[in-house]
Amino acid sequence: MKTIAEFILPGHPDKICDRIADLIVDAACERAPRSLVGGEVALHRY
Repeated sequence: MKTIAEFILPGHPDKICDRIADLIVDAACERAPRSLVGGEVALHRY
């Protein structure tokens, strides 16, 4: 079961960060279904 603690409206710039975080959580859960994953994703433009 995946729990999401933050809601951002569609079109918000942080959606790419949410997608990256989702992919990391999905990969961890595929490898070990009882995984506990915490993380922070940030993008920066140089």
